[in-house]
Amino acid sequence: LGPAMLGVASGAVLVPLNSTMLAVALPSIMDDFGIDAGTVSTLVTLYLGTVTIALLASGSLGDRYGQRPVFLVGVVAFAVSSLIAALAPTFAVLTLARVLQALSGALISTTSVALVRALAPPDRRGAAFGLFDMVVSISAAIAPFVGGVLVGAFGWQSLFVLAVPVAIFAA
Repeated sequence: LGPAMLGVASGAVLVPLNSTMLAVALPSIMDDFGIDAGTVSTLVTLYLGTVTIALLASGSLGDRYGQRPVFLVGVVAFAVSSLIAALAPTFAVLTLARVLQALSGALISTTSVALVRALAPPDRRGAAFGLFDMVVSISAAIAPFVGGVLVGAFGWQSLFVLAVPVAIFAA
């Protein structure tokens, strides 16, 4: 893998990491903000729903403005929204940050696939996509474990702090 492909893969893991890792933090978030399970679950529902809806537009944005610039906007916006989430003084601010993460995550998701296609030579494209998909899938699978370790050691905010250096590396 070249440096560009590592950057693309790093950006792409942000979306599944942040969708599955948060589950282990929900009880801590409930305690910190004094909210119930139904309310805290909106962090998951809004994130996944927003990503799903925003994917439709994000592919067109990549086609119109270029995959690389849209990917860079996505990872930078993901870093900023993750920092906002980590520092959120209220549940409303945390919820807004999650929606912003989802919007930027959609930009990353569509453009990362297009960038893998553009970066991989035609004769190695199948292997590149296989490796790319494996990295993204593994990140979703290990995220609850990583999240549990981080929440136990540093609190729920650390889940969002983790995304910042990953996004910077991806950029």
